[in-house]
Amino acid sequence: MPPLSSLRFAVGCALFLLLFSACDGPPPDPVDEAVDRRAADAVRLADERFDPAAFEALDPLSSQTVQQRGRTVYEVSCAKCHGAEGHGDGGFVFQGDTLRPRSFNDPDWEEVRNPMELRRMIYVGTAEGMPHWGIRGMRVRDVDAVASYVEEELIGR
Repeated sequence: MPPLSSLRFAVGCALFLLLFSACDGPPPDPVDEAVDRRAADAVRLADERFDPAAFEALDPLSSQTVQQRGRTVYEVSCAKCHGAEGHGDGGFVFQGDTLRPRSFNDPDWEEVRNPMELRRMIYVGTAEGMPHWGIRGMRVRDVDAVASYVEEELIGR
């Protein structure tokens, strides 16, 4: 039987190695990594398909028609996350987390004040939960209408 001091030394070394290896955190979850890769791929695909010329080629509609259409699209597709007034307080839960998008009135969110960037954001989405509306079937006319609604009705409230 080994002396007690040798046993203590061995246990101490094992404990040290266990604690030291824990400093790196748990190993990455392959399922989470695959989800992250798919989300990044979807953003990349949507961004590749985004074409500003498609918005410029839309047949003009009356401002009232665009706003009505934009309000409807927003209420059905956007308010669950962004909230009724666009403050990011919709409370939608995605993959176990409550999404908290930025408020459209965040003064540091400059992209929402650029008409084409706002359309790009809606079309492309994000890897963090914003749907890739452009590749999920939302028509360019609807992306344009909801962007117009956000610009006219929600920014500045």
